[in-house]
Amino acid sequence: MMQKADQKTAQNLVNLLTPRELEIVKFLPAGLLNKQIAAKLNIAEQTVKIHRRNICDKLGVKSVPEILRIAEKAGVKMLS
Repeated sequence: MMQKADQKTAQNLVNLLTPRELEIVKFLPAGLLNKQIAAKLNIAEQTVKIHRRNICDKLGVKSVPEILRIAEKAGVKMLS
């Protein structure tokens, strides 16, 4: 029962993200640097940093592993 609640909470958190923020989350498991993510998305490195900060704020976390745990629980398909 607890797992379902966790999953629902994770999905609700992920739903707060913009499409671009979600796109950035999908690159995180690959361990890419902000600069590399920026190049792939054709945006500025600073923009990626801002998105990552917003992602952490919205999900209420401070690290990439925490972001990935929530994304995984929510069933977000990651790029590798």
